[in-house]
Amino acid sequence: YEDLMHYQSGVYSYTSGKKLGGHAVILVGYNDPGHYFIVKNSWGTGWGEDGYFRVDYSQLDSVISFGMMSIAYTSNPNDNDFPKMTDLKNTLSVDQVVEDSPLTHTARRTMLAQ
Repeated sequence: YEDLMHYQSGVYSYTSGKKLGGHAVILVGYNDPGHYFIVKNSWGTGWGEDGYFRVDYSQLDSVISFGMMSIAYTSNPNDNDFPKMTDLKNTLSVDQVVEDSPLTHTARRTMLAQ
């Protein structure tokens, strides 16, 4: 939505403007007590909360029309490692990956300090 372009802080909920498309973000965490997701935008640290925004759980049904997820992980990364795609549903817990993500912890510290 147009009003997201002007987001500065707080938990985002649609207020005005038309629906815009063609933009991708990555969900990096969540806060169940606050009922919001923590999302990293691609517009840099000068936008929103150091490049992140929080979006109310209730907003996702109206703003997401499709999605895709891919996780590449290696415990010993080097330039020659090219992780293979696998069926992740039986190999890891997505909740644990999000919880353990450095971006999740950074975003939480930033938001909790405000």
